[in-house]
Amino acid sequence: MNWEKSTPTLLEFAADNIDAATGVINIVVMVQEGPALGHGVELDAEFINQIVAYDQAHFSKTGIKARFGHPNASNETMGTQMGYFQNFRVRKKAGKMQAIADLHLLDSANLSPEKPNMKDWMLSMAAEAPDFIMSSIVFSPTGYFQKYTNGKKKALDPNGDNYDPEQGPVYVDFGDNGQHYYTDLVEAGAATTSLFSNQVNEHLFVVQVENFIENNPKLKQFIKAHPDRVQKFLQTLGIAPKKTLSMSIKELFFGANKPEDDVTLSAAEVTELREKMASLETKFAALETENAELKGKLATAETALATANEYTAKYKQEAEAAKEDARKLHTEGKKGIELGKTEEVELDINKRAAAIAASRKA
Repeated sequence: MNWEKSTPTLLEFAADNIDAATGVINIVVMVQEGPALGHGVELDAEFINQIVAYDQAHFSKTGIKARFGHPNASNETMGTQMGYFQNFRVRKKAGKMQAIADLHLLDSANLSPEKPNMKDWMLSMAAEAPDFIMSSIVFSPTGYFQKYTNGKKKALDPNGDNYDPEQGPVYVDFGDNGQHYYTDLVEAGAATTSLFSNQVNEHLFVVQVENFIENNPKLKQFIKAHPDRVQKFLQTLGIAPKKTLSMSIKELFFGANKPEDDVTLSAAEVTELREKMASLETKFAALETENAELKGKLATAETALATANEYTAKYKQEAEAAKEDARKLHTEGKKGIELGKTEEVELDINKRAAAIAASRKA
């Protein structure tokens, strides 16, 4: 499953909403309506209403977890737990719908071995410089869509084949199958580029690469340190993307300092990157094999269940037949007993009649 992150949103809480004694910060903006800057997609008012409804249905009692930063696949999440959000609701501010909630900080956050004193730091920053902190939701959407001129939705294909750049922006559809996992607290301007556009037309490849890079920080560090080698490596693979896509990849990796010229990539470096890609392909193949095995076991279990159901139905029919046979035998037995009694009475009457006739003759 691909988890996605929203563009960071200023928390926008007022000083009088901070209760240091209880460790609660009230009316925190988790996510708001508007464009996801730099990603070519938008969150509309319906998205905000749907995610609040989801949180109310699933997290009213337990709250949704809040973490310090956005831990990725290469980071240990243990020790980043800061607290949880509760009391989910929507409001409209400056013409935009916002999902807001109350942040309850954990006392244990101060004891974290990874991020000591998180609770005290958060309360202090909230009072002193709240504009340094942003919130960013981690979620998975149902899909993506564009809007016709009449406002109706046009769902986009999984690969964005029916994407029309003339039809306006792409919107994220939280929908019936969307899920909200975390609302994290991040630094203002933090990189949260792993979001939204991973299923929209030409952005598909860019964001897949981006997700991989973000979840492998050592590789990202290597790419940033050796941008020229990466450029040459792409050429050795025979990759000749369109100019817009090429620029998007370079900006994704290197930001404003993207390289302009290509330089030679050594054979050893090419081999290293190829080995890493081969390792990933091997892991993917193993997962596919495991998935096929699980499907086979499921099919076997379903067959066994169907056979058991057939035997159950058969035994039930036989039991009903035996029950009917017993009932018939019982009925016939009663009739036999009643007939026997009638014959005994008739024999007794005949005996008495014969005795009377004999006495008269005497």
